[in-house]
Amino acid sequence: MLSGQWGRMERELTAPVGTERVSVEVTGAEAIPGDVIDLDVLVVQALGTP
Repeated sequence: MLSGQWGRMERELTAPVGTERVSVEVTGAEAIPGDVIDLDVLVVQALGTP
């Protein structure tokens, strides 16, 4: 069940060689369509980038 508590989630993924685009889909079983999720930080970064 959703609550007012913050939760930390971190995931590191490696895209296949030659990938030129990325998309992010945030999903879960705790909400219904139309609910709002607040993201403080979302970083998509190429390897070797400082």
